[in-house]
Amino acid sequence: MTAEHDTWDWLLNDNHPSFCLTFVERSAIDTVLRCYGADLAEAQLLTEGEAVPPDGHDGSVLRLGSLGHWTFCFETFGTRGIEDDVLRALSRHGETLCVLYGSPNYFHHWRDGRQADAFEPGNPTTTPPSADVSPFREDVERRLAAGPDGLRLVAVLDSISVHTRHRLTSQAIEGPLLTAFPPARLPAARPEPPTPVSHRGLGRFLGTIAPDET
Repeated sequence: MTAEHDTWDWLLNDNHPSFCLTFVERSAIDTVLRCYGADLAEAQLLTEGEAVPPDGHDGSVLRLGSLGHWTFCFETFGTRGIEDDVLRALSRHGETLCVLYGSPNYFHHWRDGRQADAFEPGNPTTTPPSADVSPFREDVERRLAAGPDGLRLVAVLDSISVHTRHRLTSQAIEGPLLTAFPPARLPAARPEPPTPVSHRGLGRFLGTIAPDET
């Protein structure tokens, strides 16, 4: 591991088998919480060791802090941060950078409510959403080509750190952060199929009625 990667020991120590890490530009923590469907009034300042989901909780664990004019959200036990409606809301007034660590790893770049790019690090076949290739895509691929073998996500985090001018350290991840346990989102209700309308016929043809001759 190079000296540049030393601050990612929280990623390399296998304590976080999966997570969603989001950086939001120029948004207050309470605004970010609302975009995730969480309530600031119910959030608590907790260390990582204290951030244990309450009994029966089946939603995400959100832990938020600030790095300069960026707010970060470290989400475990869920992937709400990669949902389009959340990213659209988070990026409404600036940039949002979102990293999914799982299977597969993925990077999302949104700006002003629109997706700028989304790709799987190290997979050159991932198609950009537009003709304009994100500078993150090129920078990450350059780092992967030049650096030692290792987690592809490290190249993404290095690129994000250069862009934000801040590095997320183990001390920040493990220390006290504003923590929320938003309820799991209910799946969208499927519309009921239309009830078929029964078109009853007029019955069997009985012939014409003869005029009354009496």
